[in-house]
Amino acid sequence: MWGGLTILMGYVALKATWIRAITEGRPAILIRKGKLDTKALTRAMLSLDDLNMMLRTAGTFETSEVEYAILEPNGQLSVLKKEECKTVTRKDLNVSVQAAKNLPAVVIATGRIMEKNLKTLGLNEVWLEKEVKKQGYKRIEDIFFAEVASDGGLFIMPVVEE
Repeated sequence: MWGGLTILMGYVALKATWIRAITEGRPAILIRKGKLDTKALTRAMLSLDDLNMMLRTAGTFETSEVEYAILEPNGQLSVLKKEECKTVTRKDLNVSVQAAKNLPAVVIATGRIMEKNLKTLGLNEVWLEKEVKKQGYKRIEDIFFAEVASDGGLFIMPVVEE
């Protein structure tokens, strides 16, 4: 019976937006046009410390950079930075971009070759050993971690001797 009620409420909430607003809540705009809405903060039962923590979690350490901060019904904070504080992209600078050759993949872990990952990337041990030597390492065992980056390059972290 409980499962049926849950399914029924989900269906009704899908069809009627006013019911969805009651059951799931609405987004709350906590910062609007760079100004803190203290009433919205109080309604959301958040302190300034909570808001600052959520801003940091969203990647913003300075409140002065925020144009809008919206508390979503799921508890996440969505942040829109002011235009002058947004991160510049390659597109903004008209810099050409190469498509990623592959997903990054670990090819050496704790001094052992991950053969399956090499094979998935279409690479082999001969290529790996050549790249390792090119970066100045003599043996695979001297490498703690190695990853083939999305551009096809090899990133190596050697074993650290203490």
